[in-house]
Amino acid sequence: MAPSRRRLLPFAAPVLLLLVAVAADAKPSGKSRLASGFLDAHNAARRAVGVAALRWDDRLASYAARYAAERGRSDCALAHSRGPYGENLFRGSGGVGGWSPADVVAAWVSRERALYDPASNTCRGGAGAGAGGHDACGHYTQVVWRRTTAVGCAIAPCSGGRGTNQFLGQQNAARMAMGLPPLVWDDRVAGYARWYAESRRGDCALVHSSGPYGENLFWGSGTGWSPAQAVGAWLAEQPRYNYWSNSCYGGMCGHYTQIMWRATRRVGCAMVTSCNTANNQ
Repeated sequence: MAPSRRRLLPFAAPVLLLLVAVAADAKPSGKSRLASGFLDAHNAARRAVGVAALRWDDRLASYAARYAAERGRSDCALAHSRGPYGENLFRGSGGVGGWSPADVVAAWVSRERALYDPASNTCRGGAGAGAGGHDACGHYTQVVWRRTTAVGCAIAPCSGGRGTNQFLGQQNAARMAMGLPPLVWDDRVAGYARWYAESRRGDCALVHSSGPYGENLFWGSGTGWSPAQAVGAWLAEQPRYNYWSNSCYGGMCGHYTQIMWRATRRVGCAMVTSCNTANNQ
């Protein structure tokens, strides 16, 4: 994988958004424009009913990014993760730039607020009346639960494909969770990655090319490795990155930071199968 820099281009694909909210205290963190948009929209709805404001939680945003990317590269179904957090899901057309955080939260709040009966703490539409079998006002109540104190959100493109879409979609989901601009695919960079990967067919050694681009390398045995699994292995280094010191602790995190560099604008990736073994690089 070899990222480089160029002007950002927009996506033109459906998007899936996963919101994660947890009723627990959380350490506040630096918020991106995306995070601030979601947080402000949630807190406006909460102020209207007299409940305390939420805080942004990067840990929750990372969880959201991983699950949104997983759904985005498969079926984009509005199916809950069955994880430890409360969740709201949203899907819309027009690409990742087609929906603002305020638009998304409004879809949950404005449409369902009138269906909530505070006297009985129930939805007037009845259980199961909402999308996906949820209560008719369940998205709204998820936003305004009194005990919830932290929130994290993420957006991922709906591709349903492999190769380019998987490489690009998962990296962009991780970047958006941290408020970074998405990358755009570059065939020239991908061609370089293909050339170098082909040159390592004989030994599959994880040796950098010393070329003009930043690089992440991946090697796996067998034939069942997907682009998403390779990117996932790099992103798994996130817990070893210390944001405050901009350094790694407890092990390597250079693959993760390579994906997350703010100045990176383009990416190109390639996978080859070794001629001598069944190893993918």
